[in-house]
Amino acid sequence: MGKVNMDPDAKLSFIERFAYGIGDYAGNLAYSAISAFLLC
Repeated sequence: MGKVNMDPDAKLSFIERFAYGIGDYAGNLAYSAISAFLLC
C-alpha cells in the first residue's frame, strides 16, 4: 500500500475527483431508475 496523506488541507487529483463523480453518478442513476419505476 502506498503512502497515505493525512493532511486535512490536501487536494484531490483529477483522477480521484473523476472517480468520486462517476461513483456518485452511478448511485444517482440507480436511485432515479428505482424512483421512476415506483412512480408508475
